[in-house]
Amino acid sequence: MSTTKTSLEAIPLLKGRQNYTSWSKQMESHLKASNAWEIITGEWKRPSKPSYFEAPIRPQDLIAEHRARRQEQEEAQAEDPDATPLPPYVQLSLREAKEELEYIKTHIEQWKRWNKAERTAINDINSRISDTCREELGSLDDLKSIWDRLKVLYVESTCGTWVKELNALVKLIGGRKAGENPDEWMRKVITTGRNIKDNLGDINMDIFMAYILTVNLGDDLTATTTETYRQSEWPSVDSIRTSISEEFQSKLNAGKTKPTVSARPDNDDPKLNLTTSSSRKRRGARLSSPSKRQDNDGEKKRQGWPICPLCGDKHPIKKEGDCYAARPETASVAWREKNQDKIEAYKKKSQ
Repeated sequence: MSTTKTSLEAIPLLKGRQNYTSWSKQMESHLKASNAWEIITGEWKRPSKPSYFEAPIRPQDLIAEHRARRQEQEEAQAEDPDATPLPPYVQLSLREAKEELEYIKTHIEQWKRWNKAERTAINDINSRISDTCREELGSLDDLKSIWDRLKVLYVESTCGTWVKELNALVKLIGGRKAGENPDEWMRKVITTGRNIKDNLGDINMDIFMAYILTVNLGDDLTATTTETYRQSEWPSVDSIRTSISEEFQSKLNAGKTKPTVSARPDNDDPKLNLTTSSSRKRRGARLSSPSKRQDNDGEKKRQGWPICPLCGDKHPIKKEGDCYAARPETASVAWREKNQDKIEAYKKKSQ
């Protein structure tokens, strides 16, 4: 008695995230053999459901049905005097009935072939997933929705996963040494890139810029990176840029970091409260108490700020409603952590 496993039986049971990647690749290969994979990719569209479960046997049967439908329409019109008059009745010819019968048979055949491929693929997937995975699918009953749902459930879709995938690709840059056969290096690049596309989709330039902004940002700027990596979708490049600048300034003001001149953003935006290029020209002058001078400068700036009508505190206001205490969701993580007392005070005041 043969104990050789079929291609389906050779696929291990899907247990969850820990083996989804290898399981999905094997299951994809199996589904391609039956053309069911084209249903998932959308290349094989679901045909419209035919009006007949079984085709009429003879063309004359279609002619009789055509006449019977007309009679029903005439009876319905007779009961409703306000109904739109029916067009003159033209009996279906034998030639037309034969052509229609061929179309009906082809339509039914197309539907049954597509439906069988989908139902078989669904049964195959259900036979190779654990009971827990099957429960998490719920009542889904079409192939593409089932496949997409499994991917959502068991592929880590956070930005942190993007970073890990892209890190693996970036590490291959410059990986080939002079004189080495490039075949192995090219294989790694293409395989890694295709895995990224299979798991996460295509990369657009905004995602790549966001990745560059957040990866290896430095040991002193961690709040922005941590918050970004937790998201299921990449924040905009502008919001990441603002969060990095605000976190940097927040730690600079709190005295928790001593950035070098090269680390400082070259930005004269007063919102960042950074040392400007004109003041850096005087950085060689010796001062008896630089920290005291910074405190005095900061106090002078604060005195010039308007009083916020929302929180009652002094801070820069670019437009109406621009208040972090009133709208903490617009502030950076670092600001929210540092000014939790202001946020709570505003909540109590609003109540």
